[in-house]
Amino acid sequence: MSKGFALAILTVPVLLICSCATNGASVVLPWRRLVLVEYSAPDWVAERFMDRVRHAGSFEIEGPAEDPIPLASLGEGDVGPAASEFRSRWPADVYVSLSASFDSGFYHPIRSEGDYGWINCDLRVAMRDARTGRLLANFVASGYGDYRDTPDVFESPGRIGRVIRGLGGPPPSEAEETAGQEAADAAVRELVPRLREALLRQQGRL
Repeated sequence: MSKGFALAILTVPVLLICSCATNGASVVLPWRRLVLVEYSAPDWVAERFMDRVRHAGSFEIEGPAEDPIPLASLGEGDVGPAASEFRSRWPADVYVSLSASFDSGFYHPIRSEGDYGWINCDLRVAMRDARTGRLLANFVASGYGDYRDTPDVFESPGRIGRVIRGLGGPPPSEAEETAGQEAADAAVRELVPRLREALLRQQGRL
């Protein structure tokens, strides 16, 4: 998978029917085909996200493509020729982008030897209606991991820099991987509820 950007097609073989509290009725989502337009995250975070979507049972993921485009270029109103060409090549119901950020810190528990550390991953997911460019959802899913700070894990100085690795860096630490995986899993669980909320808002039922 290319670093920094990717594109994948997600298809749903049947309409997603979601129950909601509004008048006790069910909501049939009109969006069945999604395209992951871009991502700014370590490859293994994006791969985890797509893997979780695949194993959810309702979606299929293909890609990545070699012609990514910023999600903002597919917004409402007039769009440039690149966006028009992209839409013709990748027809969809919803376009999706991912962006991950990591934070870390240390703490020293009372009556404990050594320092402990934590790593948090925030995975932002944005979704636009592929036909109108309307922003359907923009939310953050988080994951957390912690570890015992020992000389086997980090070397001083500059240990913070060894926690937060960029694209193309060495394999993630166990805590960093846990945080990224938890964020990706949480994001996938939010997809259908967020689309349902967007549909109800468009219908004036929220």
